[in-house]
This record gives sequence, C-alpha cells and structure tokens, in this order.
Amino acid sequence: MEMSSNAIYDNPFRVLGERYFSLHLNHTKQMEKQFISESKCLNSLDWASQKIKIVPEEMKSFLRQNGVLKDSADYHLMTEGKLFRAQLALAAAHLHRLDEKTALQLACVTEFIHNASLVHDDIQDQDETRRNRATVWKQYGSNNALLLGDLLLSKAYEMLGILGMQHYRGPRLIGLLGEKIALLIQGQSDELEHQSDLTLPLQTYEHIALCKTGALLSFPVEAALILSGVQERECGRVNQIFGRFGVAYQIHDDIIDLCASNKGRDFPGSDLREGRVSAVILQFWQQSSPKMREQFEIFFKDEKCRRDPEQLAYWVNSLVNTQVLEASFQYLTETLANCRQEAAELPDPLSSFMLLVISQLEKRFQPELELLA
Repeated sequence: MEMSSNAIYDNPFRVLGERYFSLHLNHTKQMEKQFISESKCLNSLDWASQKIKIVPEEMKSFLRQNGVLKDSADYHLMTEGKLFRAQLALAAAHLHRLDEKTALQLACVTEFIHNASLVHDDIQDQDETRRNRATVWKQYGSNNALLLGDLLLSKAYEMLGILGMQHYRGPRLIGLLGEKIALLIQGQSDELEHQSDLTLPLQTYEHIALCKTGALLSFPVEAALILSGVQERECGRVNQIFGRFGVAYQIHDDIIDLCASNKGRDFPGSDLREGRVSAVILQFWQQSSPKMREQFEIFFKDEKCRRDPEQLAYWVNSLVNTQVLEASFQYLTETLANCRQEAAELPDPLSSFMLLVISQLEKRFQPELELLA
C-alpha cells in the first residue's frame, strides 16, 4: 500500500473516469442509430421544458408556512436540482391533453414527494452535502429537517386531493400516491438493512433500486393516464418499465460515485468511504479471489480503514486493475435495453413517448467532460 494520499485523487479515480467516458461514448454512438420518436411526443417534451421554470415557484406558494419551517423549505428549494421528474409529469400530462393547471399541479406533487425523500434520506444517511451545499439537517438540525420532510409529504397529498376532486379521480390518485410512497419507504428500509452487506444478491439490490427510484419516476405518468382516462390499463406496464429504469439509474449512480467528483459530494468514492454496497462494489466482491475477499471485508467493515487515504487508494487501484467497471457498464446497458424492449411493446402514443423519455433520461448519464481536464 505504498502510495501517497494524493494518489486517490490523481490516479485511480481519473483512470476510472476516462474508461467510463470511453464506454459511454461508444454506447451513445450505437444508440443514435436506434433512436425512435414521434413529433407529438417531442412537442410534449418541448412544452414541458418551457413550463418547468414555473414549478418551483408554484411549490413555494403552496407551502404557506412561517418561522424556521419556512426558512428550511426556502433553503432546500433554493437549489432546484434537475427537476426531471417534474418535467416527466408535465410532458405526460401534455401528451394526454390535460390542461396546464393540472399539469403544473401534478408536477408539484411529484416534486414534493421527491424532495421529501431527499430530506429524509439525508438524515438517515448522515449526508452533509447535497447539490453542492449543506443538507437541511446539517443547516437546521435533524428535528427541523424531519418536520420539513413531513410537511412536503403532507403538501403532496393535499395538492393531489385538490387535483383528484377537479377530475373526479381522487380515490384512485390518492391510492396510487400511497402505494408509491410505501415503496419509497420500503426501499429505504431495505437499503439501511443491507447497507454494508457484501453478500447482497443482485436481485435484492435491484428490488431496492426499483422501490427507491422507479416508483417516483412511474408515478407522474401513471397519474396522467388515470387523470385522462386514456390507456389507464397500461399503468402496470409503465410501472414495470420505470422500475427497471430505476435499477439502471442506480447502477449509473454507483458507477459515477467512483468516476466523478461533482455529485454534490466532496470527493469521489463516497460509497467506499462510507461502507455502502453498490453495483460496482458487489461485482468486485463477487469476482475477487477468496483471499482478496477476506482482505477487502476487513477494510470495508472498519471505518478507520476506510477513512485512511492510502488504504482507500489501494482498493480503488485494485478495482482499476479488474474489468469490474466494464462489467457494471454492461449491466447498465443491458438493463436499459430491456427498458426499451418493454416500452416498444406498449400501444402508441404511449410507446413512442416512453421510448423518447428513456432516451432523454439516458442522456443524463453523459459523463462530465471536466473529468478529463
């Protein structure tokens, strides 16, 4: 383990970043040949991109709180994130000819749930930064952050109740929201239970990702189908596709954790330092020899070892010297291919819309060019 502490930032993470960029570039060139879309679906996505800037202000105006609760809400919502769940809600609503007010309300509901989950997750995971600034619990304390997360959830139900009454679909929508939030909670619970389990089966890993990510991606599209009364019977298949995409999203997140430094965290490799299993770590464990597994487990289970720059550098370099990154990327692309195959089997225009959405979301997997600077 003879390595300077700077090596973990100057060498192995950079090597992984360069390799990931190359893998993504080759994959993108292949997918450009298979791109499928409809002008109608593109119009809906364009409309959503124009209206998305309204959503954060709509959310703030609906909160109507005061004191530290208002301060913490304003603080958290000041950095809006990518808002692609809200854009998905707007586009799905527009595609199914729902009015603008309904589309914006659905987008707000979706973002209220998403942001509530972020605030609560940060408390449980003890993450100190998000979107390049201190998390709510770090800034205002865990108790105030917990209350903010609860407030955002309550506002999601309140707004959806209003929306449901307007379209006479209240019970169905409230039931759908409750189902998705229950999945989010189950996913977070399972993740906490298996956080450091190196023997975690990939099937369990996928189920956690499906619950935590797929549920909320699926919600706005299913809700739009219910509100419009068009192709509502396809909700189950939409849920399945987004569940699978949620798995792909998590695999990508795990890869980027080792390949990028600009995720709102101080340095790459936070999963290793915090002792959290990921798709990359699980595959590294599975492909290692019994002796290396034993050594890695000692490192992975000991916080002092994980915080040691030289030991961290040693294990990142050990990963660099395998084909685990390539295997994880193949896992990612195969999962996305299954998403597209299932989406292609849906009736139009839902099929074309889902294929286009998957392609648009996949573009967000673009590695940051500054990795190679």
